[in-house]
Amino acid sequence: MDERLKRIQAFLATQNASIDTISNARVSQLEKVDDAIQARLEVITAAKETLKTTGVNISVIAAETGISRKTFYNNDLLRLYVEHYATVEENRNVAASDFERIKAKNDELSSQVQAFVLRDIDNENLRHENMRLQQEIISLNKRIKGLEEQYEYALSEVEDLSHKLADKPGHIIQMPLP
Repeated sequence: MDERLKRIQAFLATQNASIDTISNARVSQLEKVDDAIQARLEVITAAKETLKTTGVNISVIAAETGISRKTFYNNDLLRLYVEHYATVEENRNVAASDFERIKAKNDELSSQVQAFVLRDIDNENLRHENMRLQQEIISLNKRIKGLEEQYEYALSEVEDLSHKLADKPGHIIQMPLP
């Protein structure tokens, strides 16, 4: 059985049919359709191969123009001109090494962004902690002021009581040290 009939038979099997269960006319039509499909697939394969070998890059343009690659890499204007056309969508053919370089750069930048996010989160947490501590200091200062006022009041009460007791004969009074 030739390749064409094998492909048709494999397709028919997926449709719960076989060459034996369909008419000879239908088999003939399927053979014509398969020939047309295979011709298209050959054109597509050839086009892909052409695209693979005809990309716009500095190496190819340097070879075709006779200008050294070193000149392209040392001259930003020449290099950028080639890179401009190398990135046009229909001419875009990223080599595996370029893809890996871009992927590595992307990973590096993603790591930096992640580090910045974590730093910003830490800064925000520190800012909130600082605000909480400032509020706690304000609260403690109010408490200290209140306790100082109570202490002053208690001292004045002790002094008043000491004067009252001093007015009574026969009592010895010791004043607390401030």
